[in-house]
Amino acid sequence: KSSKPAEVRPSVPKVAPIRLQTFQFETISVDSAGKVLNQRVAKADYFTDPNIGLEMVSIPGGTYPMGLGRAELALMGSQPVARSLSLDPVETMQPQRFVSLDSFFISRYEITQALWQLVSNLPKVGRELSRDPSYIKGDQLPVDQVSWEDANEFCNRLTRSTGRRYRLPTEAEWE
Repeated sequence: KSSKPAEVRPSVPKVAPIRLQTFQFETISVDSAGKVLNQRVAKADYFTDPNIGLEMVSIPGGTYPMGLGRAELALMGSQPVARSLSLDPVETMQPQRFVSLDSFFISRYEITQALWQLVSNLPKVGRELSRDPSYIKGDQLPVDQVSWEDANEFCNRLTRSTGRRYRLPTEAEWE
């Protein structure tokens, strides 16, 4: 009679189901002079990760314009700030194109220094993280002075700790 060794699996936290809540916010569109063109109240769904308190907002999928259109490029070219850019905005922003995205969640707020410190104390996945990298200190201030690699490690630690998949947004999602 042969006995088979027991299979060892890494411990993965049990993931609680997402309970979506709704919040309201106001959006305002202004023209180049700052005059209000449109004002409306909108709603968005979100959930709070029970393990760390991170609020994640649902962004609906759809097709969106990415980049600047001709009118915006013309306006940008007339602004002094556009001429000070090291890259030519016309070359880097054209042509405007439409991208299709699936729904996704993104953090409702910037990552605070307090949350960064909490996650940086979790076990390393791929690289060490500075526990307190920010130049201007304050628990409720956004974390700064972190690299793209550090941000990815932060997401990987969150994923391992919570059992939910966290990642940085793509360029199209960010825009």
